[in-house]
Amino acid sequence: MGHGETSNIMPKKLPTKDRLEDLLTYRLHVVKKLTDKVIHDEFLAHTGLSLPEARVVLCVGAYGQLSVSELGQKSNLDRSQASRAADGLVRRGLLAKTSSEIDARGVEIRLTGAGNEVFKRALAVSQQRNAAFLALLAPEQADALMSALEILTAALRDSPA
Repeated sequence: MGHGETSNIMPKKLPTKDRLEDLLTYRLHVVKKLTDKVIHDEFLAHTGLSLPEARVVLCVGAYGQLSVSELGQKSNLDRSQASRAADGLVRRGLLAKTSSEIDARGVEIRLTGAGNEVFKRALAVSQQRNAAFLALLAPEQADALMSALEILTAALRDSPA
């Protein structure tokens, strides 16, 4: 279904604009907080990582060696959160820091062998949890949700700040 076409998947109730609970941004925030809590608990149970630590490990595992700034951007953590999480992971032997070849003042972060093992477990937790979240929806609803999120993400990334 193309952008602008109508769908047979209509909300049960249209937003009223008078209620905070009906605003898209509010609802997205609630879903984010609820999913973060569930995934945080699962990361702790299966990897020993907090949610920010797991995001760092997942990003470095997925994208390879990254600067702290790149890590913050890719993990959707602010630079200080990304830096604190990375420092803790370095102390635990899951990440290693090396001097940047591009910027002598900068450092780059990569997974260690132990970090790669934790990355595999964190990725499995993420994949299983995402599948469970999407399984709450009918297949066409899950497809529509993912398409809508792609459209919103692209539009918001392209919009001026």
